[in-house]
Amino acid sequence: MTDAFESLRAELDVLDDTLCEQLKQVESGLADLRLGVPISLALGDDVLWLDKWGKVWRLMVEDSNGDRTLLCDSPRNIRAKAMQAIPALLKNATTQMQEMVEERKRVVEQTRVVLEEIRSVTR
Repeated sequence: MTDAFESLRAELDVLDDTLCEQLKQVESGLADLRLGVPISLALGDDVLWLDKWGKVWRLMVEDSNGDRTLLCDSPRNIRAKAMQAIPALLKNATTQMQEMVEERKRVVEQTRVVLEEIRSVTR
């Protein structure tokens, strides 16, 4: 039975190493999209984020306490769960960015109105 466990552990280690390499490629590809805004997706009690870590866009997991950990440094089960959620994160990115665009439009319009008011007072 010990041989079976060793064999399974070794296979799991190889698969997790492969997943870590794929994670690096996914992060690089997401950074290349140059979204410019953080995006998130709920993963049960955790939240998957694509956000800046220092000056680099990285995938990270935020726990229920609000603490963030780089996905590559997270436990293997969380990495696997998060990697399965990447397509949903990308879909969510479109929704979140559309909401940001609509908010910016409102702010631009409000600012235009304020500027008109200022100009009318200073004339």
